[in-house]
Amino acid sequence: MEGDRMLVDGGVLNNLPVEEALDEEGECYIIAVDVAREHEKKPPRNMIEVVYRSYGLMAAGRRHVSLKRADYVIRPEVGYYASFDFTKAAECIKAGEEAAERCLEELRQRIDPEQSRVV
Repeated sequence: MEGDRMLVDGGVLNNLPVEEALDEEGECYIIAVDVAREHEKKPPRNMIEVVYRSYGLMAAGRRHVSLKRADYVIRPEVGYYASFDFTKAAECIKAGEEAAERCLEELRQRIDPEQSRVV
């Protein structure tokens, strides 16, 4: 909950909601985390795969727009895990933590604590 707004995962309409994190004064430093997989290289085998691939292409276009608006992007190495394989949650969290640790010093240098507030 942020003020009078409730922000939730927008995986269907906006899978990387950078715009929603921007404040009116532009004082936010937006750190986005991109966990998208690359598209399959092999052709779809059935209509379900066609629909899934079509959604993936649509979401990728929206994601690229959002990534351009972020000040910094962290990309954990999770591309080889399936999106809905919840049995790999611990591995994905660990990959995210490791990616953030690798970026921490650079982020500290980029963000001046006297002039910015991290949201």
